Amino acid sequence: MTALCTCLFALISLSDPQITISNSKIAVTSENSYSLDLKKSIITVVATRPEEEIAILGSWQKTGSGYEFNPRFPFETATDYRVRLISESAETKLEKVVSLPKLKTQPAKVTHVYPSADNLPENLLRFYIHFDQPMKVGDAYPNLKLLDSAGKALDRPFLELDEELWSPDGKRFTLLLDPGRVKRELKPHEEMGPVLEDGKTYTLVIGRQWKTQAGDFLKEEFRKKFSTLPRIEDRLDEKKWKVVTPNAATKEPVSLGFDHSLDHGMLERVIQVVDSQGREVAGEIQIADREKRWSLIPKSSWAAGEYQILVRDVLEDSCGNSLAAGFEIRLSEKRRNRGQIIKLNFTVK
Repeated sequence: MTALCTCLFALISLSDPQITISNSKIAVTSENSYSLDLKKSIITVVATRPEEEIAILGSWQKTGSGYEFNPRFPFETATDYRVRLISESAETKLEKVVSLPKLKTQPAKVTHVYPSADNLPENLLRFYIHFDQPMKVGDAYPNLKLLDSAGKALDRPFLELDEELWSPDGKRFTLLLDPGRVKRELKPHEEMGPVLEDGKTYTLVIGRQWKTQAGDFLKEEFRKKFSTLPRIEDRLDEKKWKVVTPNAATKEPVSLGFDHSLDHGMLERVIQVVDSQGREVAGEIQIADREKRWSLIPKSSWAAGEYQILVRDVLEDSCGNSLAAGFEIRLSEKRRNRGQIIKLNFTVK
């Protein structure tokens, strides 16, 4: 939330605008008509906090009775949002503070942390942290620590971004370890050393002071303890994968097994199954075995015939190695042209 969201409008007549807020939008409406002109008026939305105002990222769109502001992330309860409207001539001015009432909710909790394995490669690049409720944007890094085996917090292990990496529903946070310390021969790696070292034990700590969008704290602190293994540096090789085929006239899953754990977030969105006519097979995706197995349970029973599993080459493991290239590109490594679709054939009988 670092850039001011500003939109320009011409208000032919807006003497009685109403401003309302919901979890997903702010509406500016009027019984009088007005039309769009990008040189006449300015509307801004900011979150007001003690001694500061924070601009809200989002977009405006015209409706039948006015305009709606759709924030990039849902509005938070118990937070004041100031809406300002000023015409070019300064004849029309409007300023109103709106807020969502705080709802009674159960304390939030961490539901999953991926990778889920207890042994992770020393060049691990990212974690995914899942919550059961939408979380407050801007609270992440003060509530995250990585401890060594003695319980001492590591110095600056994470890549702390101004714009945090959240899923649209606010329930999944992507935590990046500093890539400059993961990738060798870069200055941060040489000056500070790697974040993780093979053969050592670490604990990711998620503090309970992390707030939900409703303003509540987590129910309890969450800890993920793991040990480190040697680096994984090669690009992914589909020749090492195994397809387990279903039987015709059943809803058995088709499964794709991997030689090591892959990125959970990508497994949910970069693989699909098509029939011999190129039509996608609808169904439920399941990820299991510590992210070493992807499965599709079809919505309808399998018909006998030929099928393909299509995998986009952007698929990565948790170290950033993809089907196209390793995260650390080496001259000796065989690379693919990017943008390819890997096709794995199977037959249902």
